Amino acid sequence: MIVALVGLIECDFVRIANTRHSVSHHLVDLSKEESLVQVRNARSLLHWLESERVWRWTKHTPRPEVVITEAGEDAALQVLSEDGWPPELG
Repeated sequence: MIVALVGLIECDFVRIANTRHSVSHHLVDLSKEESLVQVRNARSLLHWLESERVWRWTKHTPRPEVVITEAGEDAALQVLSEDGWPPELG
């Protein structure tokens, strides 16, 4: 999971956000460098629950959100179009 997120951040397809704008409540993206730091430190903030087969956030800090960038959206639409997805549904 972490390796995949690092790759997506390095390709400028996603960023990490862990706060919301005070007025619009939209997620506020971190910079590429800050996003990489957050993702690389995520392992220490997650705990695997074998009984539920799920990762759980272990800290009382805001959970980071993955936010798609414009480049990520363009890449996703390109992949979908190659798979026959109609452009008007993108």
